[in-house]
Amino acid sequence: MNPPNEAITLLKIITSVLTSLTFIFFITSKIPKGIPSLIAHLPFITLFFILPLPLSSSLLTGLTSFFITWLCTFKLILFSFDLGPLSNPNIKSSLTKFILFASFPIKIKQYPSRNSPRVAKPREGFENRLGFGLWVLGAKIIAFYLILYGCDHWRYRAPAVIIQCVYCVLLYLCLDHGLLVIKSVIENLTDVELQEPFDEPYKATSLRDFWGRRWNFMVSDALRHTVHEPVMRALKGRRWARFAGVTCSFVVSGLMHELIMWYLTRVRPTWEITWFFVMHGVCVGLEVGLGRSELGRRWRVHWAVRWGLSMGFLVGTGLWLFYPQFVRNKVDVRVIEEFKSFVGFLIGLVSVGF
Repeated sequence: MNPPNEAITLLKIITSVLTSLTFIFFITSKIPKGIPSLIAHLPFITLFFILPLPLSSSLLTGLTSFFITWLCTFKLILFSFDLGPLSNPNIKSSLTKFILFASFPIKIKQYPSRNSPRVAKPREGFENRLGFGLWVLGAKIIAFYLILYGCDHWRYRAPAVIIQCVYCVLLYLCLDHGLLVIKSVIENLTDVELQEPFDEPYKATSLRDFWGRRWNFMVSDALRHTVHEPVMRALKGRRWARFAGVTCSFVVSGLMHELIMWYLTRVRPTWEITWFFVMHGVCVGLEVGLGRSELGRRWRVHWAVRWGLSMGFLVGTGLWLFYPQFVRNKVDVRVIEEFKSFVGFLIGLVSVGF
């Protein structure tokens, strides 16, 4: 990777995104919503799928493909039908907010109305029984830096299974810290309260709880509106409509993750990551069906057993299908080294400032 050339490429990508979103805000947003609006947005959606290709940095490629190629295009598709976060009157009335909410994985925090029914989360005293509190934030930060800066010492010594388990933790910590920083900065810029990106996914007591209520709300929200709800409407009245909606959402998620992996590696897809999400989609769909059945309402398993089974299944299938591609193509090594360089650069800036 040539840093000067990479910086120029990144600047071109940022300019392209800003120009495209500005044109959409002032011009194509005036086109009648529906198919005409979607057709008007297709050139920009196509461009956003091309943008990650010139990048050689794994870190920048991953961020661009996730933020722009995936989430931004899905938001534009929804915006074409006057749906999604970009259709919020508070956002589509301001160019700055429109660009920020289109470019980053953020969403305005919504509070349930007094008349809306409350949906209880299946936490079952988790916080009270295990004593989770504010110390978790400190533990996350310490774990993050221990893993990030200690990986050079144990990467070639520890068994592959241990390394991939550590990567599970590192992936969550990177996403959690990174998205929280983005959320805090944009909240200060726009004076708008935003949705938390995660809700302590390590407390999930089922796959449905993990994927639907705790893990990466921005992706869940995008898939719910672009895939799950249209499938449910198309199959309205069918007994298996909910199962089909859940499964299709996971299939699309798997394909997008596979595309991001291809951007990172530029090697022929093995479809392991896609199968990871297909497997989880089928399991979540079956879990939803079982929970709504008479057997599911009568047969209650202890929260600790469900937590162990859920975490075991997530980690086990992740080690089997999700993480091997990262290790095999050395994406893990490149991303960690680039992230360490970035952190060192930020520390240097802070040192100069003081």
